[in-house]
Amino acid sequence: MTSPTGARCLRTSIELLLLAAGISWSAANTAVITLAMPIGARQMSMGESGTALPEDAFAVWWNPAGLAVGPVADEWSLSLPHPGDSPVRNLSTKEKRGFLGSAEVWAGADKDLWHFKDNTWRNWWEVSLEEGQTLRGALKRFVGGEEGIDTLLVRLRKYNGVATAAEEEELTDVRLPWSLVLKDSVTAVHYEAGSDRVWVGTDRGLWRFDGAGWKKYATELGERRINQILSVGATVWIATDDGLFRFRRSVMTRKGTVFGAQQKFTALAWSESRRELWAAVDGAGVARLQPAPEEGDGKDRWALFGSGDGLLSTRTKKLVVDDHDHVWALHETGLSRFTQLRWEQTQFEQTVLSDLSADSRGNLWIASDQGVWKHKPAYRTALDKKSETDGEGSGQGKWTHYHRGNGLASADVKAVEPRGDDVWLITAAGVERFHQARNQVGLFYENLLPRFNIDNLYHLGAVGTFPLGDWGTIGGFVNFVSFGEATIESDNGAAAQTFNSTEIVAGVSYGTRLTRRQSLGVSFQFLYSDLTSGVAGQEDATTASYAVSVGWLMRDIFIPRLSAGVVVANMGPDVYYVDKSQSDPIPLTWRFGLAWVPIQLADHRLSVTADYSRESVHIGKDGEVDPFYVAMWSSWFDPESGSGPADAFQEGQVGFGVEYIYSNTLALRLGYLHDYPFSGIETGRRELDMGVGLMISDLWQLDVAMIKELNANDARDGQARISMIFKF
Repeated sequence: MTSPTGARCLRTSIELLLLAAGISWSAANTAVITLAMPIGARQMSMGESGTALPEDAFAVWWNPAGLAVGPVADEWSLSLPHPGDSPVRNLSTKEKRGFLGSAEVWAGADKDLWHFKDNTWRNWWEVSLEEGQTLRGALKRFVGGEEGIDTLLVRLRKYNGVATAAEEEELTDVRLPWSLVLKDSVTAVHYEAGSDRVWVGTDRGLWRFDGAGWKKYATELGERRINQILSVGATVWIATDDGLFRFRRSVMTRKGTVFGAQQKFTALAWSESRRELWAAVDGAGVARLQPAPEEGDGKDRWALFGSGDGLLSTRTKKLVVDDHDHVWALHETGLSRFTQLRWEQTQFEQTVLSDLSADSRGNLWIASDQGVWKHKPAYRTALDKKSETDGEGSGQGKWTHYHRGNGLASADVKAVEPRGDDVWLITAAGVERFHQARNQVGLFYENLLPRFNIDNLYHLGAVGTFPLGDWGTIGGFVNFVSFGEATIESDNGAAAQTFNSTEIVAGVSYGTRLTRRQSLGVSFQFLYSDLTSGVAGQEDATTASYAVSVGWLMRDIFIPRLSAGVVVANMGPDVYYVDKSQSDPIPLTWRFGLAWVPIQLADHRLSVTADYSRESVHIGKDGEVDPFYVAMWSSWFDPESGSGPADAFQEGQVGFGVEYIYSNTLALRLGYLHDYPFSGIETGRRELDMGVGLMISDLWQLDVAMIKELNANDARDGQARISMIFKF
């Protein structure tokens, strides 16, 4: 850009940037338009509508209240209410594998089994019939034999809506309910990672599902009650009310006969580094087994610890070996910890404990009738020789208590199972899920006004969010715009001077919950605008100031998955560049948004969004600009383009968007943005936004967006946006 005067050059720069900003045309009355320039390719590809759908780190700009909800913040949810009169009793989880894998949960109930995969619970298994395969053949493979198959076939036809032989011949996919096989209460569930098999214990025997069919170990175990199942490599250990068994290479062997009549084994745990099995023997204590490598090759070595050794109780509900080789035993009234040197006790008052698990972050999770505790122990070495630094807090470690007041739907917790970023719990309400949010860092780039081909005209952004547990989430962002190069030519023949104008806005954001459905957020922004500096013969046109934005978000309004958000952005004092008497307001903006997720299935998610935004700048009858705390209201009743709120509405812009996500991996987005015409501008601004997103597991997300102008003003046509989010 070339101009004989700096003033004209600055005006030209600002007018061009109004087109790039995607804000109301009334922005010509404001300064530091970078405050109103959005960041985040996902939201921008949906018609720049993200006020009510702040689901990633870019929520720090769109609505800081989104920092208080998942997946940006730690979040509790009731994943599966207890189904009818068959409450869920036990859990097992499958680790997520690879970038595109998904975690799975198996939950046992009375005469039923529930499987969670791709955000959907099912109490059936689906198979595709191969060519020539009949419904009877698929059922036979599933139940593991012919016994009672005619009766089961009638049930299966009814379950799949098959009434005639012709309908059966046309059937390609069959849903096989677990209840066809499981006719007793499920007492234990275990997913065997090495083989993808699921072991299910009931109060009358042991079953195994291999992905196609079931096998019952009636001959090997009879109808014993199964209390726990544990797999170690190719070996499966089974604790029952009548004995401890090892299943290896298709051979079932009984262990623990040294304890005589005390053959009720209630819990198991394995120490990989020491190659030891720990087993709870009801009424006797906790036993340690160093098993012989092979049958007939050496002897099993047993040791038994009881009350005289420091154990809190000889009745143990659960055993855990942590990553420091400390053994934890859960009793009804407390914990016992074996440090490989001694047993230590932790007692709970007026609390009944029910379950114990350890996560990959070194935390213990303790379930009780008063909620669940997360405990980060303070460790010493196994032999207590020196201090270690990975414990937090005092010598007792760090304790965090979760209850109805800070997340749980019910404080009566029966079981707890951490896996990856999630903790799964069985409570009196059902299966609850606690998602532990990751830190997120996002980067953004936008090439501004490609049709003008202006050097150094671009828009950059960076964001970050960091969960604080019960306190909410803190975040920050940087928004930077380079206006492009400009040249000032002198009238007296002196050499022309070239410079680059820039603006930068840095913000700190915080979001916290008000209620289970509502949250509040605030951002403090610091701004610096440099339109000209270092130009000989002219004063520097720079300014610095601050602004505050406040956001509100409410979810599940009237119907599930319908959200609404309101943001009042950029509240702050007027700024000036050279002459204080010629100050300008910053772009104080109201944003209103709605978002609805009408479809949320295992492999398909559809979101619909809508936003309305309007700058609230008002010039009074005396020609003076109202301060922001007056203009934010007065501009609605005395708009520049008319005489009332109806005219004021047309000084804003509306955006609509739709997003389809397949298998939580690929996203397709489409949006429409409309800036209403007024004040002599006949066409306003109409544009189509298109975008694609690629989500690589929970670690990395890539989003790309593009603008297609729909009217004669094509300054933004072909403008590209790209953003990336990294989670850690």
